[in-house]
Amino acid sequence: VNEIGLPNFDLKPGREHFSLDIPKIERNSAYKYSKSLNKLFCELEKRVPLTIRADNLDEECYPYFVRVTPYFSRLDFWQDVVSRCSFHTETDQGHVNGIDSSSNNHFIKVEYPNALYLTHNGRPSVMAQLSFQNNCAPVHLKYLCLSSCAGSLNRRDINVVVEILDGYHNLRGRLVYGVRVCASPLRDVKLEEKRARRQGQKCCSVKSETSGGEEEVHILKIKHKSLFDKVKKYYDEQVLLFKLRQNKQMLAELTRQRLTEAKEEN
Repeated sequence: VNEIGLPNFDLKPGREHFSLDIPKIERNSAYKYSKSLNKLFCELEKRVPLTIRADNLDEECYPYFVRVTPYFSRLDFWQDVVSRCSFHTETDQGHVNGIDSSSNNHFIKVEYPNALYLTHNGRPSVMAQLSFQNNCAPVHLKYLCLSSCAGSLNRRDINVVVEILDGYHNLRGRLVYGVRVCASPLRDVKLEEKRARRQGQKCCSVKSETSGGEEEVHILKIKHKSLFDKVKKYYDEQVLLFKLRQNKQMLAELTRQRLTEAKEEN
């Protein structure tokens, strides 16, 4: 029995400094990548070319492999497995999508003749050998279910974790991006970017208050917990620096006073 593990969305460029490139395309293309959202919007079962880049490759690690695994991005659904809906699974029989029927529940297909469809971290995953030329390796993916499919993604956001392994299957790098499979990528990317900008503008509000002769107090209300944690960390660091500067100034003043007193005594 394969135990379902938790996802790891932390980027890991590794010693090779891996990065992921999704090329810009024409307006009417079957996919659209939003850099600001780090999210790919694409049509069902349409080929999307990716490029894994590296600054420097280690000859001792050859051959390199890529392992692609989809996860639900929200904490509430981390224990759920991303797989295809029953409708699309039953529609594809045999090798219609180049995947054996025993692995027909896989949401992602890698267009590579020797791709291996397996279970990783308790979830459907696919692995293939990378072919680097000039420190670039192409990877062509297809997404075999819509984000709106009931009984599958069911309109839940997902992240795709791209892991680069060495010839001994040790992890060398990890890259992550979001995916939405839809009928109109251009329309949906515009809507989500607009929504993100609007939420960014409304995520916090600032208010200043004074009471009599008391010191002015500034109140910052923040909606998103992740943003609050970042602001609080920055605030705590600044408070610590302020106290250190104050202590340094007090120490310098105390030193000057003692030197002055010592001179007067002499």
